[in-house]
This record gives sequence, C-alpha cells and structure tokens, in this order.
Amino acid sequence: EIAVQVILSCSHVFHSDCLGSFERFKLFGALHSQLAVPPRSAAHERCCPVCRAVGYESRATTMGGAQHVARCAAKLQALARGISTRRAYARALRAWFAAGGGGQERRRDYVAAELGSLGERLVEAVAVCDDSIDALLAESDSALALSHHAFGPPSRPSCEG
Repeated sequence: EIAVQVILSCSHVFHSDCLGSFERFKLFGALHSQLAVPPRSAAHERCCPVCRAVGYESRATTMGGAQHVARCAAKLQALARGISTRRAYARALRAWFAAGGGGQERRRDYVAAELGSLGERLVEAVAVCDDSIDALLAESDSALALSHHAFGPPSRPSCEG
C-alpha cells in the first residue's frame, strides 16, 4: 500500500504522517521552550521542514506513489528482458559453435567454459544428493534406535538344530 503524500506550496513532498510528526514536534518545542514566545510568533507558524518556508499550503497527492510503482515495474521488466536476452544469446552462441562457426581457439575456449560450468553444476547436484542420502540414512538409524528402545534388541536365531 502506498502512503498518501502531501505536496506543499514550496513544492516539497512528504508523507502525510511524516509532515504531521514534524508539525507536532515543532509545536511541542515552541510550547515548551524556556523563552517566552508570543502566541502568533514565527515559532507557532507552520514551516516546511526542508526550506523553512512559513505559512505553506498543502495538498494530498498520490502522484509520487504512482511514479514509484511505474519505476519498479520498469525495473522488473528490464530484469526479465535481460534474463531472456542472455538465455537467447547463450543458445545462439551454442548453435553457432556447434555449426563450426568461429576459429578453432575460440571454439575450444567456449567448449572448455561450457564443460567447466557443467562440471560445477554436476558437483552441486551431487552435493545436494549426498545431503539427501545422508538425511535418509540418519532418519533410518534414528527409527532403528527407537525400535530397539521400544522392543528391545533383536533376538539372534540359533544355528543349532
């Protein structure tokens, strides 16, 4: 949810809650100062927190929020287009080198980089798989220990017959 903003006659924009807080702070400071302040002095007048313009007019607006939403949408779209473009470029590069494009040295460097990337992904997959197998075996050991605790150790069949 986008908070309501307030634009002042001096063109500064604030969240309505922030401006209200500033006005309460300024009024509190004026009422509790040690100096005797006349009731209609500049200390009691509303002033802009940035430029200190006195006696401003304010108007509620949501234009800043709409611009923020538009900027965020544009950034997300740019991110999605970048991911899509990088994937398309990788596919085109792979097809070009597979068709014999480029010099032998460039093709060798490309294949070496692809194999390195594939090796890294394989190592990551094996590590995840190892973790899963370790978890399965640990759970099996735990279940076996609980079974022994509940039913006692297994009896050994005798070979005498």
